Amino acid sequence: MKNKLLPLLGLIPAAFIQAEETSEKSQPKEEVVVVIGSKIETPEQYASVSVSILDDEEIELMGYDSMLDVLRTQPGVAVSNTGGAGKQSTIRIRGEEGYRTKFYIDGVEISDPSAIQTLPLGEHTLTTGEIGKVEILRGPQGLAYGADAGGIISLTSRSTDEGVNGSIAAYAGNNSTEQANGFVTGGNDRIRALVSTNTFKTDGINASSTDASEELDGYTNQTHHAKLTSNLTDYLGAEFVARHTQSESEYDNCFNSSFSTTNDCIGGYDHKIFKTTAFYESESLDFSVSKSNSEIDRDTISDGEETSVASGDIEKYEFQLSVEINSLISVAMGRDVENQHMFTTYTPREDRTSTGSYGEVQTRPLDNLYVNLGLRFDDSSAFGEHTSQRVSGAYVQDLTLSSIKYRAAYGTGFRAPSLYEISATPAGGLTEEKSQGYEAGVEFESATGLELSLVYFNQIIEDQIEYIDFATGYSQVDGTSRSLGWEFGYSQPITFGLTLSANYTFNRATDKNGDQRLRRPDRLANYSLFWTSPNNTVNIRGNIRSVANAVDTGGQRLDDYEVIDISSKVRFSESLSGFYRIENLQDREYEEVTGFNTVGRSFYAGLNYTF
Repeated sequence: MKNKLLPLLGLIPAAFIQAEETSEKSQPKEEVVVVIGSKIETPEQYASVSVSILDDEEIELMGYDSMLDVLRTQPGVAVSNTGGAGKQSTIRIRGEEGYRTKFYIDGVEISDPSAIQTLPLGEHTLTTGEIGKVEILRGPQGLAYGADAGGIISLTSRSTDEGVNGSIAAYAGNNSTEQANGFVTGGNDRIRALVSTNTFKTDGINASSTDASEELDGYTNQTHHAKLTSNLTDYLGAEFVARHTQSESEYDNCFNSSFSTTNDCIGGYDHKIFKTTAFYESESLDFSVSKSNSEIDRDTISDGEETSVASGDIEKYEFQLSVEINSLISVAMGRDVENQHMFTTYTPREDRTSTGSYGEVQTRPLDNLYVNLGLRFDDSSAFGEHTSQRVSGAYVQDLTLSSIKYRAAYGTGFRAPSLYEISATPAGGLTEEKSQGYEAGVEFESATGLELSLVYFNQIIEDQIEYIDFATGYSQVDGTSRSLGWEFGYSQPITFGLTLSANYTFNRATDKNGDQRLRRPDRLANYSLFWTSPNNTVNIRGNIRSVANAVDTGGQRLDDYEVIDISSKVRFSESLSGFYRIENLQDREYEEVTGFNTVGRSFYAGLNYTF
């Protein structure tokens, strides 16, 4: 990997020179707005925390089925998959546990309280057509999302314009993979609506490398999504969101009714999302009140018999207010009440109510200096009161043809034991984990489109909760777990519609003994090349994803690997286009979790009609 990175670094001095020489050819950069940092709109230029943003065009050109594969392309994000589409997967941001990542769709958290440690089941989230924006907040600075947020992933459905617009797409590929999806948006200046539907199926691969039968393990998914927004007056409005996902996944290595291991396993998943919001928006004051529900039901069939069921739901009430006092000071505050419920075949029903209140002041004490001060107070029905804080700042230095931003952030938090952890620990005694993290970075942007970034991060978890065994359940571990490292980003329009971009993450994640934590690669990299034809009728994207130096249980080293993916879009007319994708071009064999296979070389092709 080092050999691949050095030539890329060598491009940077030349890129600086090119930035100065070709400034007269530059085009104004469209302003990107960040919402995820504090749940209020902030120009990306002034954001003081680490955020990655992808729009619908970028997601579409990547062409991936699963949102997890989109997330893999971003700095600091690693995914471990157990055997292909729809199989259990874990998203880790900056080396932290997957259950510290909060995952939202249109503002509704999709974590499953009945899953081990309230894990977000991202493997059932596909890249359906209604997704208009992806934001990733890296690090424990998710003040408005709860003190237990070690990283945030937020998917927002696309905005709707006046009139009627839509898209219908279908494709097919290896392993009898088929997908069809479509969405329609429409409205006027008072009411707007979006409706989408998606169906996906694949015969899959043999999930387990120990399954001598080599039987394929398939997956099906049906997802329907709707959003209705009504502006009752120029300032007052309401919004309703509904989403329903049903999926079924065949997999290996589960227990049957006799508690023997079998590879004849089927997992059913049913997820419903509802959210209702009333809002008021003016030039200087915004507020909203909302109620959301996320309901997940799962079952397992082993050797033809139902062997377990699980149910978890999150009900949340939220109030949010933001006020622009003047051009130098803005204030954001909010309160949330969350009720969690869960039960499984092997654990009793558990319930919990938590309340949280937060406030943040955004100030500009000097020209181009932006400072954010935030405080959060949480009260859990089971674990009492906790206070956490976040301090962040950014200074933007404007140069003749470029700008440099220096930024830093520090945040603290805690995570109460999940309902599953409590239920599975007969002796009790679990207390909350405590966390803190800080980062410092510098970002450079030129008028020609050159972008460079370098960020150092350091995160600490104290009193981590770890699984011991079936009889004991979970236990508190004295000591400190750490995750520290560097993230590097580079993007540069080269010439003739060609853009080169890359991100590289070095991440050292260790447990209380200083040993490397499981399935945390300490080197992650993506190298991307994007080309668009002069008339924008052809777009081609190539991406090399490189992963190195990860270990699994027992200290067993996982494979170092590079995977090349190529995708393209060809416009036949204003409305009709074709898209093509090759994944794992080299047909590389590797494992992300010991004993589980990954998908080999695959080809996909399809058509998309827009109106």
